[in-house]
Amino acid sequence: MNSMSMTGEGRDERGTFRLDRGGAAHDASVELVAVGREPLDALIAGLRGLIALALREDPAALDATRNGTAAVPIKGRGGDLGATFSHVAAEVLGQLDDHGAGFAHVRIDGMLTADDGGYSAWGYLVGEPGWDSPAPIDVLGPVTVEADETGRILLRCAIRQEGGR
Repeated sequence: MNSMSMTGEGRDERGTFRLDRGGAAHDASVELVAVGREPLDALIAGLRGLIALALREDPAALDATRNGTAAVPIKGRGGDLGATFSHVAAEVLGQLDDHGAGFAHVRIDGMLTADDGGYSAWGYLVGEPGWDSPAPIDVLGPVTVEADETGRILLRCAIRQEGGR
């Protein structure tokens, strides 16, 4: 497995993410900032960043080196986009722990807006079984969501790594 600098970026046609290391050298937290044009785009970008951080790999390397022959379900529901991300992220981390780090691709099949303004999202992690579990990470505190001056959605959270690099 390749090491990833904990300052990095991932990009696809719909969303981007950035991982920024905390200030102090002993601080094992990383800020994840995901940006998308729509709530779904920001959610997917955030999950891609979470997976890259959990697996400690460059997103481009994950995309280039791992094929998907198996899928495991993920889902989540929350009163807003931040809470929905937290719930889906917990599912992703649980599935990585249960099934191993070979599940490096996230696919969200659907996301609905609930009557209360929240969201419900579901999909799969796709990858290869048989890999070891990744090092533990935790999403810390609330996930914040805001719009920038162009209307893009920014999803931010702090993530703690065990034995962070």
